[in-house]
Amino acid sequence: MDPQAASKDTECVDRESLLEEIPCIFCGRKNQQVVIEENGYQGRKCDQCEVIYVSPRPVPMSVVTRYTDVSAQDTAGATGRSVEKILRARHAISIIKRYVTSGSVLEIGCGAGHFLVEARRRGFEVYGVEPDARLASQIQVRLGIPCEAGVFRKSCFAATEFDVIYHCDVISHFADPLMEFETINERLRPGGLLVFETGNFAEVDRKYYSAIGMFQYPDHLFFFGERSLRELLRRTGFVVGRVYRYSTLWSLLLRRIIMQTLGRGRRSVQPAAITGGVATSNPCARGLLQKVRWPVRRWIQGALALWQHGACYGLGSVTERSHRPQTLIVVAKKRGQE
Repeated sequence: MDPQAASKDTECVDRESLLEEIPCIFCGRKNQQVVIEENGYQGRKCDQCEVIYVSPRPVPMSVVTRYTDVSAQDTAGATGRSVEKILRARHAISIIKRYVTSGSVLEIGCGAGHFLVEARRRGFEVYGVEPDARLASQIQVRLGIPCEAGVFRKSCFAATEFDVIYHCDVISHFADPLMEFETINERLRPGGLLVFETGNFAEVDRKYYSAIGMFQYPDHLFFFGERSLRELLRRTGFVVGRVYRYSTLWSLLLRRIIMQTLGRGRRSVQPAAITGGVATSNPCARGLLQKVRWPVRRWIQGALALWQHGACYGLGSVTERSHRPQTLIVVAKKRGQE
């Protein structure tokens, strides 16, 4: 037997043994409607509950292992100063400050710590949880911010009740969003706030899928719309304060134009995901920018980030339309407390 064929057969068996089928987390029905197929995985949509979920999917333990491994591979690129991430962090903090002006803030999936640094500058006491142990260590050592390595658990900073828990583009990674949000609720002080950002894929018309570009399966396991997010929050003990919506069509268009310009004639240049990085996250575009002298390259990267941020959170805030790609910032309060 061909050794390569045998290896592929073994790989398929190993993969199948690490997969599980799941129903809709809200109504318990198994949906047959496949709306997304990527990397051999299927995203099934429950029209009744407006949620898209991967099934069959990797078992939870393999998801954690994969996410940690992927994060570790990207550590070198994640530790640098990112104008885009700083701008995004400042925008999120400006929203948080409308509801609470001080106190303790925990970020789940804090990456290189851009949000935590900006929140500390605005007067908050900050903490982080990050799956990548190397990033978590750098946040503690270089930034002097308490950060636990691993996934978010009830035991994280067990002695602390938080005024705010924040995460950005993390909810799609949760293997069990209901359990995760219940845990978040338990770790908030009475009257505490949950603030998070995520895309609205589950309510997007399928004609826009080509503009989104990629869905990053199987790292992403769930996609929600506003209705399913409200249901998730209701079931886990939260009251929604406000949902801020920002159209991403302009930023997607800008990203496509930038990539086509920087990578003209190069097949490797493709649009990034709806909440991905600016054009410089593309290997081809990044390679071209590396040829530019550092002061000029830094200016170009900063200008691209400013344009990208303005297209999404500026222009996108006044041009959002239902069933189009958007990013949502949700503010919810722990129920039962005034």
